[in-house]
Amino acid sequence: MSNILAQMTQEEFENLLSDLVEKKILELLVDPDKGLTVQASLQAQLLQQQQMTAQGERGKAFNEVITQLGL
Repeated sequence: MSNILAQMTQEEFENLLSDLVEKKILELLVDPDKGLTVQASLQAQLLQQQQMTAQGERGKAFNEVITQLGL
C-alpha cells in the first residue's frame, strides 16, 4: 500500500483522502434507529411528556432522583 501511495500524484492522493473523509462522515451521520418503530405505549408517554412540558411542568429535581436511586 505504501508503494501505491508513493506513486500517487498529489491530485490522486487528495481525491482519495476526500473520498475517505466523505465516506466516514456519511457513516457517522447515519441514523442507527432508521426503520425502527416506536411502540404505541412509548409514543403515548412521550406525547404526554411533551404536553406537560409545554404547559410548564417539569420533572423531578436531580437531587430527588439521586436520593431515590440511592446514589
